[in-house]
Amino acid sequence: MIFVPLPGEYIASAVRRGNETLGVKGLNKLDYRIKKKPRPQGKLGIESVIEYPDFLINHQASSTVLYENTLYPLAAALGRTFASCVYTPHAQWKICLQCVIDDLENHGTAFIHCSHLIYSVSLCQKHAIQLHSTCPTCLTSVTTHQISQFTKCSESYSKEPAISSSPPHQYALFIHSLLNYRGHPFTTWGIEIKIVKKMQEKGILEGAMVDTYPLIKKAKETLGVDFKFDFFHTLSMDICSAMAFLAYTSADSYFDDVSQLPKQDYL
Repeated sequence: MIFVPLPGEYIASAVRRGNETLGVKGLNKLDYRIKKKPRPQGKLGIESVIEYPDFLINHQASSTVLYENTLYPLAAALGRTFASCVYTPHAQWKICLQCVIDDLENHGTAFIHCSHLIYSVSLCQKHAIQLHSTCPTCLTSVTTHQISQFTKCSESYSKEPAISSSPPHQYALFIHSLLNYRGHPFTTWGIEIKIVKKMQEKGILEGAMVDTYPLIKKAKETLGVDFKFDFFHTLSMDICSAMAFLAYTSADSYFDDVSQLPKQDYL
């Protein structure tokens, strides 16, 4: 296994590239999965910890990879670092066709970008063009596509129209900025209170009760993406990201408002 993650590259992408170089077929999610270990039942005073693959620990790269090559910074910025949160998704990977071409030119290889992983992000934040979950050339799912084969497939990629400044593009920029967060995770309850208050101020949410269904409907109308219905206090990171965007629109506005909230003192 070769481990040389590029800036902004998803950790699973780096592992797959290494495997392909060594002629290793397939990709075992246990080789890249990073997750929070649930706190022991009844042990409220014991904080849960993050578990890493052995090779990251052996390379003393755990913390660096967590912040640079996973979705953890987004989770930390949104206060959603509980055990069920997924930092290293094993499905629904996407590519920007222009990023593939640029990465091949600049780095000699294509790779999966962390900023393209979130399900609700449909445009590339850099090029403002559509993200693809299937390679347009060979029709292989990006999740299972060999990294090395993007070189050949990209020869047939066509130029796509940019949709700059649209809500989906603004949302992609919002997510990209939150992925650059490098502080300790905010508390879940603190972020939820801030988002609800901001939505009330903007008239998105009326009254003290949080009705999740119309919020998800508005997110779908704004971003053009279907969301799974959930209760507000158990929202997935994907839905919470959309709620935060509806409330604040820009990452600067979001961080200005939440910067003084309490933070958890562990990873």
